[in-house]
Amino acid sequence: LGAMTDLENIATTDIRWNFRGNSPTQDTQPDALASFHSNATETIIAASSSDGSNAVVIAGTWVEVQVSHFTSTVGGRFTYIGERVLKGPVDVSVGLISSGGGSIVVEVYVAVNGVPIIDSGIDVSISGSTAANLSIPWQLTFQPGDYVEVVVENQTNTTNIIADHAVLRVL
Repeated sequence: LGAMTDLENIATTDIRWNFRGNSPTQDTQPDALASFHSNATETIIAASSSDGSNAVVIAGTWVEVQVSHFTSTVGGRFTYIGERVLKGPVDVSVGLISSGGGSIVVEVYVAVNGVPIIDSGIDVSISGSTAANLSIPWQLTFQPGDYVEVVVENQTNTTNIIADHAVLRVL
């Protein structure tokens, strides 16, 4: 038997490899993390609804913190690029403000492949003076190519919504 040599030019984030218990190589951990802060971009609300039918992706420029087996966009989309089914938690934290100043009720959802998961929805009353914070803990089974986003709907009227800050994590 010959001597073992290190694997070269292969990262623990490579979708074709899975590292476990191979000291000193870090274990593979499919995950994704992105966020934004002090956002002033309005999420445009064309119509109100209370069933997710008019939910839109929250506007903001997302900054990728880390991805492994996912890709991310500045629009807040994580796409799973792994080759096997992956089950894991999805966590959302967001602070919302009404752009019109008045009080409105909004609901935030986790969306997969552009479709809001209705049972993931959390609603909150917001106004224009103070951000209302909410968090969504959820669990998904990703198929290769699935993507996840954060969407919001205005359940009161067509006042635009500002997501002041947000974090999206898949682990």
